Amino acid sequence: MRTPKPADTLIDNDRLETWRERFEGYRYGVTVGRIERWLRRFEDEDKDTAARLLDAVEFISAEEVHAAFRTLIKQIPGWDRAKGKRNGKFAFVPFSSSEGESGGTMLHQFRLANELNKKEFNSLFIGRSDLARSGLGADDTVVFVDDFVGSGTQAVTAWEENFQELTAEIGNVYLATVAAYQMGSSAIKAKTRMQLLAHRTLSYRQSLFHETCRHFTDQEKTRILHYCTLASPNHPRGFGECALAVVLYHQCPNNSLAVLHASSRKWDPLFPRS
Repeated sequence: MRTPKPADTLIDNDRLETWRERFEGYRYGVTVGRIERWLRRFEDEDKDTAARLLDAVEFISAEEVHAAFRTLIKQIPGWDRAKGKRNGKFAFVPFSSSEGESGGTMLHQFRLANELNKKEFNSLFIGRSDLARSGLGADDTVVFVDDFVGSGTQAVTAWEENFQELTAEIGNVYLATVAAYQMGSSAIKAKTRMQLLAHRTLSYRQSLFHETCRHFTDQEKTRILHYCTLASPNHPRGFGECALAVVLYHQCPNNSLAVLHASSRKWDPLFPRS
């Protein structure tokens, strides 16, 4: 979570343009007009709080995703671009339980970021269904790739239902992600044998309603929760009650505050998920 501007900072054209430039690249196009319409959803006395929430949003661009994947691949023990210099065999796999999830998209970006898109590297990139016949063993490595870990619930469920058995004979199992929240990191460590590699680690201080988050007053948090409840009565704080203010260029995680991404009869989001 970024440090927001002080309370009562003017919402002028410069501030609007700063938001537009920072959020540029989101899949639905965040224009000044859309930002203004989103702000109008708030009552006049709450517009300053809404503006400060936009200040606080961590936007992870496509460029940062690529930079993250270039950094992460260097952290994988035994990896080398040259096949003869690797320790054992490697496979890179989307961490997805079904088609259409973010793992497939992120695996493609991982491959592009690390310039592994030539034919000579094709055998390194396989699907979940290929793991059983991959021939990987105790001296080998599988790297699952995804974008974000929030509460860890989905990751643990996917592991238990789809990946645990498939990797039982593989010695080294990693999950490489752009960002991971502390809650999810702890769950993965406790309930799976995947070793998590995250470019960004988000502490509990990044959760708006956590007691250690000091960017907003209790009154401001109460008003934000009010609007989040309008956006999503069932998950106002985001999935797993993570209450994050994180947006990735291709999709806002459902672990972020509902006021940012959720759609309802009473709410139009600035960062819709679909």
